[in-house]
Amino acid sequence: MRLTTKDHRATVEAYAERGKSAFFGSNTPGTLHLCELVDELVKVYPEATQFWATRIGELSEEAFSKVFGQIGEEWIDEGAARFAIRMLCANQAMILGATNV
Repeated sequence: MRLTTKDHRATVEAYAERGKSAFFGSNTPGTLHLCELVDELVKVYPEATQFWATRIGELSEEAFSKVFGQIGEEWIDEGAARFAIRMLCANQAMILGATNV
């Protein structure tokens, strides 16, 4: 996985799509992928999921960058911060897409 690449399978976004949660599904072995988890939350807790998806959708990439900009370089380097911001944006897009927000 790379921050810059022409191979769409090696992007941060592709990595985020393969992400797994810490939650187990009732009908699937192993832990759920993040998109599966959101789908389950929409079914079981539609109002709460919609509420939080809307709140997540209000956050901008600039807001994420601002948070990481406040973390000292002794804790996180610029590349790791850029990776984390891209992961947050990718997960945000997945949540908004899964909830139709």
